[in-house]
Amino acid sequence: MSIKNKQSGFTIVELLIVIVVIAILATITFVAYGGIQRSAAEATLKSDLRGASRQLDVAQIEQGSYPDDAYVNEIQASDDTTLEYTSEGETFCLTASSERAGTAFYVTEGNVIEEGPCDGHDGFVESGVDTLEFEAISAGNSHTCAIADGKVYCWGGNYYGQNGNGSSFDQNNTPVSVDDTTMSGVVTSISAGNNSHTCAIADGKAYCWGNNGYGRLGNGSTVNRHTPVAVDTSLMSGTVTSISAGDDHTCAIADGQAYCWGRGSASQLGNDSTDQQHTPVAVDTSLMSGTVTSISASKDRHTCAVASGQAYCWGSNSTGQLGDGSTNLRSTPVLVDTSTMSGTVSYIATGIAHTCAVASGQAYCWGVASSGQLGNGQTVGYRNTPVAADTSNMSSTLSSISTGNNHTCAVASGQAYCWGRGSSGELGDGSATGNSNPLSVDTSLMSGTVKVASAGNSYTCAIADSKSYCWGDGEQGRLGNNLTTQQSAPVLVSPLP
Repeated sequence: MSIKNKQSGFTIVELLIVIVVIAILATITFVAYGGIQRSAAEATLKSDLRGASRQLDVAQIEQGSYPDDAYVNEIQASDDTTLEYTSEGETFCLTASSERAGTAFYVTEGNVIEEGPCDGHDGFVESGVDTLEFEAISAGNSHTCAIADGKVYCWGGNYYGQNGNGSSFDQNNTPVSVDDTTMSGVVTSISAGNNSHTCAIADGKAYCWGNNGYGRLGNGSTVNRHTPVAVDTSLMSGTVTSISAGDDHTCAIADGQAYCWGRGSASQLGNDSTDQQHTPVAVDTSLMSGTVTSISASKDRHTCAVASGQAYCWGSNSTGQLGDGSTNLRSTPVLVDTSTMSGTVSYIATGIAHTCAVASGQAYCWGVASSGQLGNGQTVGYRNTPVAADTSNMSSTLSSISTGNNHTCAVASGQAYCWGRGSSGELGDGSATGNSNPLSVDTSLMSGTVKVASAGNSYTCAIADSKSYCWGDGEQGRLGNNLTTQQSAPVLVSPLP
């Protein structure tokens, strides 16, 4: 007779259940914490209004009427609160608003607090993002960032602090201002990564924030940062002119030279190594001719660049995404086979496993084709050299192109076009179906012509007439319209709560 020992501890199934439960509870905690933060901020606004109205009542008793509008500078309030005040002698209206609350409240004679700003007042809601003129936008994995008036605003997932506002809890369904106290000068370039980090250029210097796994922030550490930190550019020569946040790595251009840092497991840093780098290292450009003018760190493990009108790629190549006619990994840059391309290459963009470029106003793509992301009608297999996207539906030559995880978008003569996977509405044509040829984005709700489009993970964003629009998967608030639902056509990015 054999005696079996009694089993102790968790089985694998039980352990997995425990892990899932913990993850769910953690998510609930994050969301609840964000709600508590907003509730506390709103309570602060109401408290400030009560205190301010009492101060105004005292002034009215002393003077016989309410003070003139300039008295707003004398009213006491919390540091985060913005006050607006107008008076007509016998009556007044006072608005309190803040970025943390994301809303405004007002009080008039009688001290009854109502939500929203007074008539004629802006409040945080209207005086913030709505009145800004957007210049650039970048769609990442679950978060989006944009530049307006030389400053950065981000929204969407924020669990690693990738929104840059000092918090790592909850998500931001509408834009928040990035804490730029460590950044000097005007921001000229922005890139939202595919794995929860963001990078920007201000006054020729590089800054990053968010997830710092593998050292992708480039500051010499692997500690996550909730506000921008300066990239260690001690080994870089000159000013930084371009930056691209990929998945676990980042690349930049400084004085025509390419540099990369972060994860190097597939040689995506281009320095003939698979080691991770916590600060920038120079890409081996010995086979590249001329200065580098465009660079793109992919949403997975490859990188591409343009130098003197030629395209070069390096890193993972399992689906031909390097475009050199092979599927071999390349540890340093190799020349893309441009025999099918006409003219010189001006811009290049990398997705997860596909790459696209603009040459003489024409779109060319290569790599995996399973979702139709190459734009040539193909939906199976891959291409290891460039193929022309079908631009017969486009009104003119392309000015820019952007690759998402499994879709691609371009701008031609102020109109946006997208192709590839569309199950989340990321093609913006009003449907939730994919297409292997370029489709016009439904811009009926957009004002003006499209300046730039950025394709992210199952969603897309664009700028038209200095306003920001997004469409596709709305999870974690990545569309910036205060909702988390899917949108199959562009919606206006709005700070409204």
